[in-house]
Parts: sequence; C-alpha cells; structure tokens
Amino acid sequence: GATQQIDCPAGKICTAGISTSCPAGQFCVAGQAPQDCAAGRYSSVAGLSLATECLECAAGTFNPLSGQKEEAACEAPEANKCASTNGTTCNNGLGATAQIACPAGEKCENGQSSVCPKGKFCVAGQAPQDCAAGSYSSVTGRSLGSQCVKCVAGKFSNALGATAEETCQNCPAGEFQDDEG
Repeated sequence: GATQQIDCPAGKICTAGISTSCPAGQFCVAGQAPQDCAAGRYSSVAGLSLATECLECAAGTFNPLSGQKEEAACEAPEANKCASTNGTTCNNGLGATAQIACPAGEKCENGQSSVCPKGKFCVAGQAPQDCAAGSYSSVTGRSLGSQCVKCVAGKFSNALGATAEETCQNCPAGEFQDDEG
C-alpha cells in the first residue's frame, strides 16, 4: 500500500484514495474541494484546475448562476435591457451576471448598449423614440423628448427624428408660426 498521503492533484477530485476529473461547471485547485465556475462563466469540459479556465459568457449575454456546464446558460437580455457585471451599468464585454433596464440616454440592442442616436431620445428601459415634428436633436445621448430642440418661431418641420436645424423651414408666404416647434 501507499506509505504517504499526497494532496489531490489540480483538476481532480479525490475520494477514498481514487482521483477522478473535476466535473464540468467546476474547477479543482490542488488539495481543495471542487468550486463552482462563477456566475457569468461556464465550463462544459471536465478537469479544470483554475477559476480563470471557466469561460466567460459572450458579450451581450448574462448568466446569474454559478456552476453552469453549458454556454446555453448565458442568456440574451430581454428587449430594451442590457447585460451587466455589476447590476447598475451596462457591460458590453464578457462575463455579465445580470440584465438591467437600458439606462436613460442609451439604446440597447442584442444585450449591449450604445449612445442614443441623433434625432432621437432614449428613456430608461424603452426603445429609442423620434424627436417630434417641429423639433430636432443634432447631438447624441438625449434621454427626454423635452431635450429635442424646437424650431424657432416662423419656421416649421414635419419631419420625425430630425437631426439638424436645417430641417426647420421658413413658413410659406402668407402663413406664420409664432410659437416654437
């Protein structure tokens, strides 16, 4: 028989003197009990020895549970939500653990966020909306319809989602517009 006891090797589980591969969804540090791959990660292969060997969920997906064995555990967020690693801001990288409502001033598509485009405003948790007729936005990141700039008195625009003041045209001869917008 064996004359000395040794620590269980990395990537293995040792039970009653027999070593087997560390199961999928976990990693086994030498001499320690198996540990789950963290939330935001998974592993479909057995025998991992380090937490960093667990694969991160792809950008735009999230996994709130530890110990996951399949990439399918990494889910796409619902409409107008994004993947997040900290539960408060969108994370367009890898390893997200939660989904959150798209922040104000941003649009969310495919689980990732980007700045709200010109001509639109983006309310938190909603799809981008066009600036109303009679207004425009030449800058990105608007979060409220009231941030769209109204055409000055004497000008009008029927365009939705206008991105420049040039869309505001002079009123035709014999007509006037004394209000903004």
